[in-house]
Formats: sequence, C-alpha cells, structure tokens
Amino acid sequence: MRWKTLLALVGCAGCGFQGSAAQEGPPQIDARLGGSVDGPVDSPPSPPKPRRIRLRIPATQVTGPLTDFPVYVDLDDAQSRADLKAKLGATATNLSFRLRTDAGTTALAHEVASWDAATGRLTAWVKLPAIEATADVDTAFELHYGLPEVAVPPAPQAVWSNGFLFVFHLDSLTGTTFANAANNAANGTAVNLNAGRLKAGKLGVGVELNNNNQVITFVNPIAGSGPSTFSAWVSQKTTNDDDSLIQLGDGSASRSRFFYTRYAGPNLGSGLYHGNLDWFTGTNIQNDGPRLLHWTYNAQVGRIYVSGAEIGGSPRTYDVPADTTGTDGRIGNASPNFGSNMGLDGTIDEVRIANVARSAAWIAAEYANQNTPATFVVPTPPDDAP
Repeated sequence: MRWKTLLALVGCAGCGFQGSAAQEGPPQIDARLGGSVDGPVDSPPSPPKPRRIRLRIPATQVTGPLTDFPVYVDLDDAQSRADLKAKLGATATNLSFRLRTDAGTTALAHEVASWDAATGRLTAWVKLPAIEATADVDTAFELHYGLPEVAVPPAPQAVWSNGFLFVFHLDSLTGTTFANAANNAANGTAVNLNAGRLKAGKLGVGVELNNNNQVITFVNPIAGSGPSTFSAWVSQKTTNDDDSLIQLGDGSASRSRFFYTRYAGPNLGSGLYHGNLDWFTGTNIQNDGPRLLHWTYNAQVGRIYVSGAEIGGSPRTYDVPADTTGTDGRIGNASPNFGSNMGLDGTIDEVRIANVARSAAWIAAEYANQNTPATFVVPTPPDDAP
C-alpha cells in the first residue's frame, strides 16, 4: 500500500498539503482548469431594463369625458427629476408615452415641450384617446425611458389633430418665424418682434407685446359660417386703447371674427365686426395676472370663458351668421381696417385656433391641466418597466 500513498503525495505537490487536516472535505480544484470551486459564483449581470413613471388623471379633475385631448405633463417632483436626470440623457430622445392594455402597451403621440438635463425636469404634450369622467375611475398612462428600444419620435401634428388649425407655443422665434405645432406648413410671421420680446409665460415662454405695431401674421384658415374656438393665456396690462388678441378675415362688415382683451373700455370683446354683431362683455381682466381665455362660436352663438368658467352675459346670440372672408390672420393686433392703436399691451402664451366649438368640459379641463399640472397629472415613483 505504500505506493498508493506515494502517488497521493506526488499528486498533491504544490497544492498546499499540510498533513492529515488537508485530507478532510472535498478536494479544491483550480477554477482556471475548468473545475468547480467552493463558495458562491457571481451570476452574469442582468440586462438593463427601461424605466417608467406611471401617470394618472383623477376622475375628479374633469367634468365630462374627453376624446383625443392633448394633456400637459410637467414632471417636476423630486423623484421623477432625479431618475430622469440619471437615465434620460442630454437630448430626451429615449422616451415614449404609452397606454397599457391587456395586450401590452401602445405608444401615444407626444410633443416634448421642454427638457432640462441639468435638473431633470421634463414637460410634454401627450394626446390621450379618452379621459374618463366616471367617479373613482382614473385615466392611467405611462412614460417609458432610458433605453433606445423604447423611443418613439415626437409627433406634434398628431398631438394636435383634433380640430386644431394653429397652436403657437411661442417658446422660440426662428428668424421671423413662430412655429405652428399643428401644421408646420402654416407657421406665423413675427412683425416688429424679435427674440428680446420672449418672456416668461404661463407654460414656459411667451411673448410680451407693448402696443407698438407688433403682430404675428398668418393665413386665415377659416371661411364662411363654420364653428371656431380662439384661446390663449393673457396677462393684460392697463391701457386706454383697444387690444386685439386674435382677428381673422378681411376687416369688412360681417366678414371677420375678432377676440379682444380690451374693447370699448375695460371689457373683453368679441364678434363678427358688424354693429350689433359686436359683444362688449363688461368683464375686465386688466392687471389680473395670467388668465386663460376662450371664445367659441357655433351657429350664431358665442360663448366666452375666463380661466375655465363661462362669464356672466354668456352666451351671446348674433343676429346673422358669420361670413368670414379673406386670408388675413393676426395675433396681437388687428387689421388697419379696424382702426388704429389696436396692439395688445401684455404677455400672451399658448395661442390656439380650432375649427370646432369646444365644450364647457373641454375648456374646464384645459384650464385645470395647464393651471396646476401636478394636480391634474399625478406621477408615481419611477420603477423598472415590466
């Protein structure tokens, strides 16, 4: 039996043999030789997962069901900002908004309004196919981000497809062009305006006008007697002149539509430019801070809303229907045919024109969403997307 012992000793040369104690337990095998080793072995790292922030609109935020509604999302809470700052990157391209169903998720059309890589704050417009108005039934959707495979390119025109003809965010001025998010082939032209007039607005950046022949011109998209909605955020200063917010048409009697922030005194005003077709409301917004204004027209009936609520004296029935004619379209001033000193004195933001008459529920939701975004769209803490 000595030769077996000798072979065992030779086979153990250099392996730390220290007497009989080294014989206890299973043999140690160098992992470099392909054998197993005692103790845990690290698993390969799991592939990174996309991140998500779940978003919900409480049913209490709306007064009626809404279809194809562009909702404003402002992710300004500390948890969202920290995770977006770490995972989204410098250009905010690796993201998509999604609607979850039993079959998975589908992408929603979105437009990035702003991205601050230094702070992680993201704002965006997202078109939701439906917003619930049933008690205790919230509307849920998600933001996915962080990996290229979740990215969906922005589609502003798809966001603003529900009757919008012009959507001027007024966040930037390229040369003399203000971009129209609803149709990039029908932009606005700045006259007597430059980038120095871009000031803090209600949602990011707006344009400050000082009643000095400043105007944004565009081609009027509405003709005849069809419905329309004009809207904008306005901070109106005190003035003794008439201030035109939006004017369409050629400036002849009955052939124009206008919405004034001051008209024949400290009144909101609107109408069809023909004597008894004009409407002096008696509502004064001068030096009242930013107010979201809407004027709807449909079948000879006009309605005006301030900050989501219909004003006293509204609706107004006009004696004859609109007969809007001509290509003239103006923001912040009116056609010379209307008279002189029609330039607006104040700051405007989010100017919109639509070829539908928005409902009271839609207008109330727009105001609630844009006035307090964090209450209208509530985020949950970020986690890994399933």
